[in-house]
Amino acid sequence: MLFVCQIYIPKFQCHFAAYCVIVRDSERLLQELYCVCRTPYDDSLFYVGCDGCEGWFHPSCVGITQAQAEKAAEYLCPSCAKSSQSGYESSASTASSLTPALNRADYPLLWRILEGLVAHRTSWPFREKVDTTKYPDYYSFIKKPMDLSTVQQKLENLEYQRLKDFSADITQIFVNARIYNPKDSAIYNCADILEKRFRDSLTNVKEEMDVRNRDQLRLSESRTVDSTLDIDTDQLLAMGDDVDPSVYNEILRTQR
Repeated sequence: MLFVCQIYIPKFQCHFAAYCVIVRDSERLLQELYCVCRTPYDDSLFYVGCDGCEGWFHPSCVGITQAQAEKAAEYLCPSCAKSSQSGYESSASTASSLTPALNRADYPLLWRILEGLVAHRTSWPFREKVDTTKYPDYYSFIKKPMDLSTVQQKLENLEYQRLKDFSADITQIFVNARIYNPKDSAIYNCADILEKRFRDSLTNVKEEMDVRNRDQLRLSESRTVDSTLDIDTDQLLAMGDDVDPSVYNEILRTQR
């Protein structure tokens, strides 16, 4: 069952709109649950992000330390690490959406995600850089500022090399919102809702990339097999004079 609540936002809290309409599922938890321990986000704790499923985990819950997490160029949670080793399909799926560099064919998919977020009713706090004249202490709390207009600029300049880089910037927006704003604030709630939209969109895009990359891999393998079936007649003639010439003729006939 859905209900709509209209929350008044004082001017010092909102510089985009006077009201924020938030639609929630009454049976859903007020906050998303994170990590394998399934607990709400706690901005006082350190989290490591999985580059496979995009989930967030307490290092102690996944068997690593904070120092190890900070040094790692990439991290896969236990579930994704197991899946990546379970067979050809899982390995190809993980590699196709995580490791390869993005190309121009991928960028329309990233644009689709961004445009969907900007158009969403809860994106108003995140569309532009935070106005520090209204929030002068913002950078005392936020060390990695990020907003949707910055993501747009980086897309225009083709700055994203991998999907995980794009995902990290979007996720940073929601992390910052939870660090700076109280849990009962409209902006905090907007971050929860918009992040759910982002995760759903990201999952769909990953699936599209996986299908396309697997098709390209199969096509490449097919061409490789075809090329190995081509017989170089010069190599055949170099086999020796003791071979019956009729053998050459039969091989050449079957290749036509």
